[in-house]
Amino acid sequence: MKLLLLITFSTNTIFSQFSGGSKIPKNANNIFNNNMDHFAMAKIDMKFNNEFGKNVHGTYYLSKTWKKCKITTKKNKTYTFQSCNYNLFDKRFEIKFDEKDYIYLKKQTINQITFDNKIFKPIDVSLYTDSQNNYYQEITQNKNIILAKLYRLEKKITNSTESLGIIENKIVNRNSNYLIKDKRFIKISKSKRKVLSILNIEYKKEEHKKLNTKNTKHMKKLIENL
Repeated sequence: MKLLLLITFSTNTIFSQFSGGSKIPKNANNIFNNNMDHFAMAKIDMKFNNEFGKNVHGTYYLSKTWKKCKITTKKNKTYTFQSCNYNLFDKRFEIKFDEKDYIYLKKQTINQITFDNKIFKPIDVSLYTDSQNNYYQEITQNKNIILAKLYRLEKKITNSTESLGIIENKIVNRNSNYLIKDKRFIKISKSKRKVLSILNIEYKKEEHKKLNTKNTKHMKKLIENL
């Protein structure tokens, strides 16, 4: 499967282009009323020297289909696009104008992105040093505690559904829930006592008997009731 190797130059805008040409897409200019004059140009190359790069099936994106998204910048400007996706390999949000012209967002200027009925926020690596991701999904927050979800790619070896006896390499996306507290990502443990301790909640056997810390709905309710 082809991957994009990007060679970029810094700009002051929130967008970077990685289409094959050196010109700004005309339809991009129309949407932004010429607010996208400064693009970081990129070179497309093929990249096969990684575990996800050759003879694999699956998608590098969070969603199998490109969907509408709303972007809010740190300057409180809002943009809406009809065709967006989260590239889990390159850890960036991308906007597709057509089959040749793509733009990706520069996370340092983004406040939040609403995509597929989910809210994503950029990770400030100077504050959140525990994560290798660029964005987290914010599920809920209360009293300086955030319930977040991080996504990642994994390689999986499976039997082919089309040819008997053939093994396929497949990439799948996985996710895990975290608590963000004191500017740190804390992976949610299976232990009720450990999780409740982080939330400063006293463990009560009867009250927390049905609590499943790996259940997103359970954790969401727990945090919202702090």
